[in-house]
Amino acid sequence: GEESAREATCVRQLLGAQPLQVISSFLPFQYISDLPFRLYVGNVSLTDGVFGMCIQIIWIIILIILGNCLMKKNIKRVVVQGG
Repeated sequence: GEESAREATCVRQLLGAQPLQVISSFLPFQYISDLPFRLYVGNVSLTDGVFGMCIQIIWIIILIILGNCLMKKNIKRVVVQGG
């Protein structure tokens, strides 16, 4: 409620809105549903669309590398019982 809104305002004042917007623009969440819809309706320029798709590809590569590293690290701990 009111307390969480006050905390959010406090965080925005401490960090500033601009850095948070810059950071959130590189996270994959806005590109999952917003970008495809905006491309479909023609609300995004071609360069912005290509930039958004490049961000998505970079995130896919990062997550694949991270997943492979975690699998290699944790596969050593796996014990299979039975045949």
